Amino acid sequence: MSSQLSNIESISPENIQASNTAFVSDERNLMLMNTINNVGIEKASLNRKVVNETNHHFNNKVDDWDVMDQKQSGRCWIFAGMNLFKPGLCKKLNVKDIKLSSNYIQFWTCTRKLIYFLIT
Repeated sequence: MSSQLSNIESISPENIQASNTAFVSDERNLMLMNTINNVGIEKASLNRKVVNETNHHFNNKVDDWDVMDQKQSGRCWIFAGMNLFKPGLCKKLNVKDIKLSSNYIQFWTCTRKLIYFLIT
């Protein structure tokens, strides 16, 4: 056994008792423990100063365009990419809305994967 490991104290009932005694002797620990037990860790750890200092006003206006909904298809990466691509394409083509094909992208994704696995 290395010298580093031999210097580590074992976890014994005495060590656990000493740790518990040290914990409950500090009023701050008891206050935090009671708060977490009463309201939960998420609410207890919320930093109100950060919340109050956060600017909740937005200056950017987003164009009025429909997002594509993946529903339960499991292809969120395709829809997220197309939803980011869509406004610029509409602006470039000077159209209000355009329908993009997720099936087209899925087809070529599967084709690329098939070719990759057949070649390697």
